[in-house]
Amino acid sequence: MSAAFRNIASGRRPRLDRNIMTSMLDLMPAPGLIYNEWDKHGTCSGLGERALFRTIRKARAGIRSTRHLQLTEAKTVAPAEVEDAFVKVNPGLSTSRSP
Repeated sequence: MSAAFRNIASGRRPRLDRNIMTSMLDLMPAPGLIYNEWDKHGTCSGLGERALFRTIRKARAGIRSTRHLQLTEAKTVAPAEVEDAFVKVNPGLSTSRSP
């Protein structure tokens, strides 16, 4: 019986391999965020750890970011404005407010 299966059978979640965590730091800014993604979502996704993070990487490659502004002072922006800008540069997506 594999260690991963023993963990699942005993109710413990499989721990994410550190090498996989390290490989995701270019997309996700902190190790804790990567581990949390696996602990909260990945372990029940039906995908293994490599497949899950490969899927995340593939999804990210298909999305364009809005351009970053060079601000000289703080600016407040409504969440809807950010969402609209994101949808504008990614045809085919819609806002959560869309029918």
